Amino acid sequence: AEPNSTMTAHRRAPVHMPTTRLRSTSRRLAAGVFGLIPLLLISSTSGSSTTEPHYHQGKLDKYENGPPSLLLTSKESEELAEGKAIMQVVVNPVTNTRRLMMVRDIAAPSWVVLDRIMDLDNYPKMVQGVDRLERYAEVDLPDGTQEIRARYDIHALHMKFTYYMLHRYDPKQRCLTFHLDYSRQSDLDDSVGYWYVLPQSNEACRVYYSCDTKLRGWVPGPVYALLGKTALRQATTWVHAEAIKQWASGMQRSPDADGIGSWLSKRRQAAEKLIRPRSISLSKRVKQAEPTHFIKSEPTHFMHYATPKPFTRLVTPLACRRCKVVSATAV
Repeated sequence: AEPNSTMTAHRRAPVHMPTTRLRSTSRRLAAGVFGLIPLLLISSTSGSSTTEPHYHQGKLDKYENGPPSLLLTSKESEELAEGKAIMQVVVNPVTNTRRLMMVRDIAAPSWVVLDRIMDLDNYPKMVQGVDRLERYAEVDLPDGTQEIRARYDIHALHMKFTYYMLHRYDPKQRCLTFHLDYSRQSDLDDSVGYWYVLPQSNEACRVYYSCDTKLRGWVPGPVYALLGKTALRQATTWVHAEAIKQWASGMQRSPDADGIGSWLSKRRQAAEKLIRPRSISLSKRVKQAEPTHFIKSEPTHFMHYATPKPFTRLVTPLACRRCKVVSATAV
């Protein structure tokens, strides 16, 4: 009797797909999943607003300024020495939340790397996907940190997003944390992040970066994980490239620079005042407005008293009328 054709079909040996076909199939599947994300987000994205507050005051745990609690294995240290970037999972002991952190060694001084990170105005040129960045508020806090608020216009996955970010930079700890500015309405549901730069030598440092973003609308968990890993890799990649390029161009460190970025350099330059006394009367004291510098002077025939505060400088002549200003170092 003729065997049943249906049963014969079921008994056939499985066809093994070549590796190249499997990879191409996986790429098409990933593209299809990514293509669905904009459709999932369109219904829940109503646009940003500068007058309306955000929908909440923060859902994600914010990062704190300071060094990361991270231990590296000997193998990971070897990979870093070879110029590779590593990714670790960091667990918050209080909330038991898990986040990814990227670590990478850069052959440039820490102040050069921090200058690139804090150069927000040039993010559209340096960071892929950033179309526009505009700062709308800056303030120096009593604890020595700086707070910067900025608007981001970005594009990703054929979608455009606008969100408002609050950055807090601690120059002493070489650390930058950021989260959404909840006084304004953003397209993102929530976003928090962290940069930390650890000097390794005068010409090398180690960079730590972590970021957690929550989109509005439903997105599959595996897609979220893939997006997070991609963002981490891209962040450390652009900082590495820009820092190396800046250091190779012969960038010189300012006397008082500690990697706080070009935005602070501009403020410092605007506040500079040069004091070049030519002649001083022997019969009166000369009072000058306080500059933003400590003046190191080389007395020739008189003594030069210089105090940064209060807002006066007193020059007391003793025997001559001339003084020579050797160098000026910013406070």
